[in-house]
Amino acid sequence: MPATENTGKNTPAKYRVLVAEDDPTVQRAIEWLLRRTCVVIWRVATHGELVEAALALQPDAIISDAMMPTLFGSTALQRPEGGRPFPVVLISEEPRTLRQWVEQGARCVVHTMDLDSDLETAVEAAVHGSVFISPRAIGPGNGKADKH
Repeated sequence: MPATENTGKNTPAKYRVLVAEDDPTVQRAIEWLLRRTCVVIWRVATHGELVEAALALQPDAIISDAMMPTLFGSTALQRPEGGRPFPVVLISEEPRTLRQWVEQGARCVVHTMDLDSDLETAVEAAVHGSVFISPRAIGPGNGKADKH
């Protein structure tokens, strides 16, 4: 369920997202790109910080650099009391890395070159339990992106 933070009468609810990215420039870019639909509630640079912040803040979704290899599928990211895992959107500039995560079951992946066109859609898909894979995340000659 999205957060209900409103700034005006006709302002839609915004998703509360946690950003796990070690590059401050990318952190700021993500926050700027999502400014209409999300509020970044915390930014972290390590897996340990991510787990702690996710469990404490209960975000609607987590946006993570795909190079944090222990993140995906981590039992540490299960919600307390057996709830479903946090929805995660993985981002990377390396199609091979993203393709590996897709093969392992990642549901939402975005190539960094597609952040401006695909990140909002990927967060929406993650929050609603759908699949979104940006075309460059698959790489050339490896099939089509799956947008639901």
